[in-house]
Amino acid sequence: MVRNFLGRCPPPKITPKSKTDTCRLYCLYQNVSSISKIVGLLNSQVEAIQKTCRICPVDDTKVKKICNLYKCKGEGTPTIEKTVRLPLPTVKHIMASKCKRCNIDDPELKKSICFNSKCRGYSVERLAKAGALSESAVKSVLPECGAIVQSCINLIPELSKRRIYEMDCFDLQAQQVAAFLGWTLDVVQQLLKHYTGKVGFSSCAFSARGSRVCF
Repeated sequence: MVRNFLGRCPPPKITPKSKTDTCRLYCLYQNVSSISKIVGLLNSQVEAIQKTCRICPVDDTKVKKICNLYKCKGEGTPTIEKTVRLPLPTVKHIMASKCKRCNIDDPELKKSICFNSKCRGYSVERLAKAGALSESAVKSVLPECGAIVQSCINLIPELSKRRIYEMDCFDLQAQQVAAFLGWTLDVVQQLLKHYTGKVGFSSCAFSARGSRVCF
């Protein structure tokens, strides 16, 4: 009897205020059940109103975050929606209208990408994986690397320079030293040519037993 009685009750009246409140809560990423309890409407009424809600207002910080996730990190819409907590239609609208390309504006991140590319010879795939970026994002930075990293030699730690000299004193070829220590061949060759005697070793010679010794 109770079920029959409730079934005959008219649905709550949708007012301009309940519509406004529904869309406001929708943009705050509230679920249908929560909204229906707050505005006093049925779930089905809330769902119907949500379809009429406009694109939600989004501040510059969230726009930047959406574009970073989309263009720089290659995330899909379901992940972005949950991360920024905005309705999917709004996320899709921003992705299509605001996110033209990846804008990596962190100087340290750019420097890291360029250093590992120019000095260590990392591939685009490896750079992307190391920075949790999309390959297209990495490629967008590479044209700037000539200005960002003008000299690998100036950026290599002194300990790394010493290790290059130590291995060279074992009469290893530059290609072997580069491969073993994870530097490009060009870096190793430049360092051996330019810094001889400046990082603790003045020269190398052969001992009485025929082994090469640095001093």
